[in-house]
Amino acid sequence: MKSKYYPQGEFMHAELGSYPSYTWRSIWGARHLLDEGIGWRIGDGKSINIWNDRWIPCPGNGRVRCQQIDIRYITVADLIDNDSNTWKQTIIRTLLGDEQLRSILSIPLVSSRPPDALVWRGDNTGSYTVKSGYKWIITEGGNRMHNGSTSRFFTVIWELKLPSKI
Repeated sequence: MKSKYYPQGEFMHAELGSYPSYTWRSIWGARHLLDEGIGWRIGDGKSINIWNDRWIPCPGNGRVRCQQIDIRYITVADLIDNDSNTWKQTIIRTLLGDEQLRSILSIPLVSSRPPDALVWRGDNTGSYTVKSGYKWIITEGGNRMHNGSTSRFFTVIWELKLPSKI
């Protein structure tokens, strides 16, 4: 798939292309689910953008919620004290507030400093499965799925009085 549909880029930025296969259309169409469910596991913090990436383990989208962005701090590594292997609490409190500080302090830091890794937030293992993706849609995406016109459409379809063999 990579060599045909996104040879120079990444999957999350790939285009649908002209005359795509049914398989590629299906995978490409589910990309938004992966985008919502993928988050970062903190290692050294050098790959994770504080302001744009999903890295905070809290209910919601996992991104930082703040009014003003301080450009002195760009990556999560800027919020970690390398000498003591702890979070810089005073900086985090001034940037984000107490609620997000508590969520960030719940993230364990490892002294071996492995590289940051993308993980699936919908499962404790961090690996995506179709089952965990379906569970994510039902729990996290349920509000989006039931509020649209498609929901009303399918409600009308299922309530039709039709013979059973249609």
